[in-house]
Amino acid sequence: MPGPEGRGTEVRVVIDYIPPAGRVGKWIATLFGEEPTQQIREDLRRFKRLMETGEIPTTQGQPRGTCDGGGTRHSGW
Repeated sequence: MPGPEGRGTEVRVVIDYIPPAGRVGKWIATLFGEEPTQQIREDLRRFKRLMETGEIPTTQGQPRGTCDGGGTRHSGW
């Protein structure tokens, strides 16, 4: 479907999900990031990035940072 003001495309997902083990199963799935709503939201974000840039950005092959994790800046920065 066309996006607002004729710009872009709007994608909608409708899902009917009955978690195994009822509410307890849904809570456990949410706890481990396996709840379908969370998964679909992230999949749509990846799809959007792919459509807009032609690739899915990753951190693979990027140099490692030099931060020591102490939250302080080193001289020369």
